[in-house]
Amino acid sequence: NNLTLEVYSRHKISEFISINNGTLVEDFDIDYSELGPKKEEVLYLNKDNKKRKAYVDLNVVDTVKPIILGSSSYTVKVGDNTDLIYKFLSADNYTKNPKREIIGNYDTNKIGKYNLEFKITDESSNYNIKKFTLNVVKNITPKKVVYTKTLYKDVVKNYKNEFTKI
Repeated sequence: NNLTLEVYSRHKISEFISINNGTLVEDFDIDYSELGPKKEEVLYLNKDNKKRKAYVDLNVVDTVKPIILGSSSYTVKVGDNTDLIYKFLSADNYTKNPKREIIGNYDTNKIGKYNLEFKITDESSNYNIKKFTLNVVKNITPKKVVYTKTLYKDVVKNYKNEFTKI
């Protein structure tokens, strides 16, 4: 029997097996820090109190989508060749360097408004997309900077779950 479990989840081996007329020798934590198939050896005492082995087949997967933080609109001066993927803060629970890409056509050498998407994809093919507008303008008028607060408790409330660390 093959069990599928989420990467970084926490489980004891006893959650997946039961010993009829016997006892488990050790109820250990299973290591879920790497994706892929695993075979866990389990030692148990049978009804005659003799030590025996059994094996549990597991498959560790990542089904959590990456996250994207950023604005829905960016303005750049015509001729600005800054790579747009650096305008967004994005991260994944498992993949250290997920694929980041801009979807859509735009030309920073041509004034205009471009509707684009930022896409981030992890190694398990989980992805997230954020739509945004790129405004390419002749001149950028300096604006008064308005600082907004993001409270730590709000970040925890919105993003903390059993698969994330903050």
